[in-house]
Parts: sequence; C-alpha cells; structure tokens
Amino acid sequence: LRFKSEETRLYLGRILLDENNLEQAIRVFAGISATTENEAEYHRSAGILLLKYNQIRPARNHLRAALSVYKDNPDFRFNLGIAEAGSGNLIESLNHFRACVRMKPTDAVAHFQLGNALQATGKGHDAVIHYRKSLQIRPGWMFPANNLAWLLSTHPDSELRNGEEAIKLITPIIKADGGKNHTTLSTLAAALAETGDFKGAIETTTRALHYAQSVGANDAGLRAALSNYRNGKAFRGK
Repeated sequence: LRFKSEETRLYLGRILLDENNLEQAIRVFAGISATTENEAEYHRSAGILLLKYNQIRPARNHLRAALSVYKDNPDFRFNLGIAEAGSGNLIESLNHFRACVRMKPTDAVAHFQLGNALQATGKGHDAVIHYRKSLQIRPGWMFPANNLAWLLSTHPDSELRNGEEAIKLITPIIKADGGKNHTTLSTLAAALAETGDFKGAIETTTRALHYAQSVGANDAGLRAALSNYRNGKAFRGK
C-alpha cells in the first residue's frame, strides 16, 4: 500500500482497527509487508502495534516469531516479557525481563517488571531486590514503592517482613496521590497491621473500601483483609 502522507496512513489504520481488521491495520501502521526479507521486522512491528492496542495474545505470537533475530535487543525482550506476562506465561516473561535487565541494568521500568514477574512466580526475596533497584534508579516512583511495601508487610517469611520500613515507603506515596487510592491505602493498612496497629489498619482499610467502591473496583480482597484486622491478625500473602 502507498500513501500520500503519514496522516492518510494513520487515518486508514485507525479505521481498520475500529473494524477489528488487525492484520491489515498492522500492515498499514508498520508500512511493510511480510516478505521473506523483512519477515522478522514485520513481526516485531506488528507485535508492538498489537501491544499498544492491548491485543496481547496476537502480539505475543508476532513477537515470538521475531525472537531469533531480536533476542539481543533489550527493548524487544521487554515487550515480549509484557506480552508473555499478559498471556499468563509467567516463566517466559521472567526470562525475558531477566534478559532485559542484563542488557539495560539502569532501566527502572525493567527492574520493576522483573520484580513483578519474580513476585508472581513466588520469588519474593528476589522481587524485593529488583523493586529496591527500581526505586534507587527512580526514587519516589509509586508502583515499585507500593509493591515493595506490600511484600515487606505481607510476605510469609518473617525474615523478609519489615512493617516499619513499609510504612516509611508508602506514606509519602499516599500523600502524593491525595490519599484516595485504594491500592496504596490497602498497602498502608497491611503495614500498620504488621506493626500491630490494628486500629489504624481497620480505619485505613475502611477508607480504602470507600474509594474502591467509588470507582467500582473489586473489593473482595479488602473485605478479607478487614476481617483479619478485626480479629487481630495481620494479612499474609502466599
């Protein structure tokens, strides 16, 4: 396909996406065809485009097809890690994020995603290392701070838990987000419970429930945690 301008390409691509004609949209956006000479580039471009539009499994399939050519590209490995994680392939995503971090050791986002993959595969101790590294590179970033504080508050291993540190991590995050984020409030409540402040944990979880319900979020986990705190029990993850 030939276009007089990139605006024309963009317009047609959006129409094709709206019609769910993804393969044609990919060809339009990528500006290439899937010939033998550029097949890997086609699959790479297609995969990135599909990820952008949250078409996770098709994106994964395209990116997998280009892996042999782009295996030493850290951004490619990161994108494939995202696609594998979104498809439920946790071990594969872990391997790609590890590769990305090896190639880009100062990438805060890569360390954060590696931490998530480690946490999801039951490797909490290793996840803590990479959440800390992410925060070292990008201080004050909400997502690794919240996830690190959650692990420090709820991990089954008492040697890993540190409620006081978790409170110090999450408190400035809550101040920055206005105190209306049910996720960070839930983390603070878990940290308070870990230190034995169940009254504070109950009050904070009650606030978190209010804000979760105001945005239609699933509040089952908050209700379970609240029941624990009312019974004088800290919340424990798996």
